[in-house]
Amino acid sequence: MVPRTNENTRESDETVCLPDDEELFAGNDVDEFSAVLKNERSPKILITTCRYNSTRGPAFISDLISVIPNAHYYKRGTYDQKKIVQYANEKEFTSVIVFHINRREPDALFVIGLTDGPTAHFKLSKLMLQKDIKVQ
Repeated sequence: MVPRTNENTRESDETVCLPDDEELFAGNDVDEFSAVLKNERSPKILITTCRYNSTRGPAFISDLISVIPNAHYYKRGTYDQKKIVQYANEKEFTSVIVFHINRREPDALFVIGLTDGPTAHFKLSKLMLQKDIKVQ
């Protein structure tokens, strides 16, 4: 006798996507990230800050560059975010990461997919830099 478990008594759900679902992957060839995902184009990421940097900002940038391959830091200066995105497009970057400072502490990241890709906003809390992590 087979024991009764959650897995073998579960009702099938039409809303669950299966890995062999052709309809799910049909649009991948026209997706704006398809060249990167197929390794036809390597990711190139521009990292910058909001207009006012902090004392922990440079250390955070250094940590990001050490874990994100092909990432390049450009000082923002007085440029608008639109100008930075235009520059990144001209230099064939695939993404732009802008981090925001509040009360002298990095508190948010904006990840912009180029050329017409999505934009994501990530909130940072209790930021711990690489140098602050104790190795045991």
